[in-house]
Amino acid sequence: MNCRQGPFNNNGHHTTLKCFGQRLLDKVNHKEEVLQLLYEDIAYSMNMEHDAGFGDEEHQKRVFAQAKSEFLSAGTGAVVVRDRWWRWEDQAAAFQRLSWITCYVLLFRR
Repeated sequence: MNCRQGPFNNNGHHTTLKCFGQRLLDKVNHKEEVLQLLYEDIAYSMNMEHDAGFGDEEHQKRVFAQAKSEFLSAGTGAVVVRDRWWRWEDQAAAFQRLSWITCYVLLFRR
């Protein structure tokens, strides 16, 4: 959950993640093989599974565009400290929406 935080409470990881994400997501589109595999998971995590046309190409374009937009505009979020359980809940809810697109950027950067 602190993947957008950096060492010593700065935003170093956030800047790096956003830079990699910008470069990667500008190179790929919704037809990329790994994004095709993650499409349903990304749609479910972003609460877009009940949209009209779920599964068709137009919906895939919308899901990818929304995920890209939210990923690139996301902030660092609050620092999660182990002894503050409410922060875990807050950050988990915030991170859940972008979890699959973040995993894609972290694992499949080019």
